[in-house]
Amino acid sequence: DTCTNNYATLNPLTIVAGASLTLSEGNLTFNGTSTDAGAKATFGVSSGKWYWEVKVKMSADGSSGSDRILVATENVRQITSATDPNSEGIWGIQSRSGSGATLNSYTNGTFSNGNSGSAGFNNTDIIGVALDVDNGKLYFSINGTFKDLSGNTGDPANATNPTFTGLPTDGTFLFPYVENRTSSGAPSAQVNFGGTPPFSISSGNSDANGYGNFEHSVPSGYYALNSKNLAEYG
Repeated sequence: DTCTNNYATLNPLTIVAGASLTLSEGNLTFNGTSTDAGAKATFGVSSGKWYWEVKVKMSADGSSGSDRILVATENVRQITSATDPNSEGIWGIQSRSGSGATLNSYTNGTFSNGNSGSAGFNNTDIIGVALDVDNGKLYFSINGTFKDLSGNTGDPANATNPTFTGLPTDGTFLFPYVENRTSSGAPSAQVNFGGTPPFSISSGNSDANGYGNFEHSVPSGYYALNSKNLAEYG
């Protein structure tokens, strides 16, 4: 018997029928050519603390589309508008690229356009996601700096200034989820769960168990989404 350690990828079976979305590079890169095309991860979690990264791939001038970087419950299939009832059960951020971009958000289905104090992410930015399922908190970083929706610096390790609170803690499974907002320019993203990063890593950071290969530091107490960590903490 050979022990293995499998990392999460994006799951092609979660792409909604009719949505134009192509997965490549081991199902870690997505390219969307239709509005609201997205995919969830192969692993969902109902407990523990988890970390992954998403590299944004949009037009640098902000003229072509935007990305959504989300966490979703299993029943969420696709978001088609800011008021879509399918958005209930998602938490996350959305932004266009380019100068003056602001950070939009989804809080359990409630859309907020342009949060005060929160600059949006840009082309080639790396978004860190720290999900604390045990306490129902979610943190997002842009190029290594965690902030809440008011622009205050957050710290997942010390549970301060989460980007979102109120995520389910009742055993509901939560999944990493990425989605293309518009068809213009076919935005894409590269998701790094720590196994084989689809983008170049210049620093190299792992979790406390020595798993993962991330661009930015993994917050203390958070772990890469792989089968060995799931067996211990999931």
